[in-house]
Amino acid sequence: MIARRLTSWLLVAAVASLLATQASSLAQDRETAAVAGVDGKLTAKRWHRAGVKAYAQRRYQQAIECFEQADHAQPSAALSYNVARAYEALGDDARAVKWYRDYLSRSGHPEDLRQVQRRIGLLAKQLRAHGMQELSVGSVPEAASVLVDGLVVGVSPWTGHLLIGPHSVVLQKTSYVESSRDIILSPDAALTVEVALDPEPKPEVIAVGPSAAPPAAPLPAPPKLRLLVSEAQPPPPEVSPIARPRLLTTKHSSVVKVTGIVAAATGVAALSGALTFELLRRSAETAAIKETRQIQYAHDLELEQSRQLIARVLAGAGAGLTLTGVVLVLLAPTHVERDPAAEIALGCSARGCGLSMRGRY
Repeated sequence: MIARRLTSWLLVAAVASLLATQASSLAQDRETAAVAGVDGKLTAKRWHRAGVKAYAQRRYQQAIECFEQADHAQPSAALSYNVARAYEALGDDARAVKWYRDYLSRSGHPEDLRQVQRRIGLLAKQLRAHGMQELSVGSVPEAASVLVDGLVVGVSPWTGHLLIGPHSVVLQKTSYVESSRDIILSPDAALTVEVALDPEPKPEVIAVGPSAAPPAAPLPAPPKLRLLVSEAQPPPPEVSPIARPRLLTTKHSSVVKVTGIVAAATGVAALSGALTFELLRRSAETAAIKETRQIQYAHDLELEQSRQLIARVLAGAGAGLTLTGVVLVLLAPTHVERDPAAEIALGCSARGCGLSMRGRY
C-alpha cells in the first residue's frame, strides 16, 4: 500500500513539474519578445549611426561591424547594401559581391536593381582577372551545411568566389546522407552545383522467432531396489525432535525502497531538464527559420542541434531512472519467509543409537 502511494505521488510530481516548466517558459518568451521588439529598433538605430560615422571617416572594417550589429538587432536589406559598399572600399571584391547578392535577395526588386547588377558584373570580372571564379551551391532540401575543401563556408543556397582550379564540395544535413562533389572552376564561366540529398535509410527490424528446442533426452530408468528381509526385524528407533525451524526476516527491503525513490526522483528531474532544453531548442529553431543571414543562420542551426542532443540524452536517462525507481519500489520484498524444516533427531534401537539432521543452517 505504501509503495503504491509513493508511486502515485512521484507520477503526480512529475506531471506538475513538466506543466509548471512549460507555462513559465511560454510566459517568459512572450515577455522577452515584447521587450526585444522595442529595444531592437533603438539598438539598430544606434549601431547604424555609428556605422555611417565610421564609413565617413574611412574606418571601413569598424563600419562593417556596426552595420552587422544593426542588422542583427533589426534586420534590413539596406544594411546588406551598406556592408557591400564597405567591403568594396576595402578592396575585398569577393565579399562585396556576396553582400550585394544578399541585398538583392532580401529586397526583391529594388529601384537600383540594374545598377547593383552592373556593379556585381564589374566586380566579378575583376575577380576573374585575379584568378577567382564564382561558385553557387544549392541543395534539395535547402539549409544544408556547405563545406569547401574541408571548411564550412555557409548553408545552401550559397554563392561565393574561389580560386580557379579543383575543389571539393561537401553537403551535410541532419537525417540525410552526406553528399560530396569534386569540381573544377574554369576562368570562362561561373559554376552552379545542385545536389539532391537522400534521406538516411531506416534500420531494418528483423523479427526473431523462438527457435525449436532440441528434443529432450529420455530420462534414465530408476534403479531397481533390492529389499533385504530378515527373520526378526527390530522395532523402529524412537525419534525425539531436538530443534525447531527458525524464521528469516527480510533485511534489505527498506534499502531497496529508498534506492527506488531516489532513482525515480532523479529521473523526474532529468525529464524536467529535457523539457527545458527542448523548449530552448525550439526557440533556436524559430530564430534560425526567421534568420536571413547565412552566418547567423549557421550559428542558430548549430545551437539548435546541440540543444536537441542534450534534450534527448536527458529524456532517455530520465525515463530509465524513473522506470527503474518505480520497479524497485514495487518489487521491494515486505513479507516474512520461513526456511525449510530444520531439525535434529536422536534415536536408539536394539542394534545401537543413531543421529540424523536435516534442514538449512
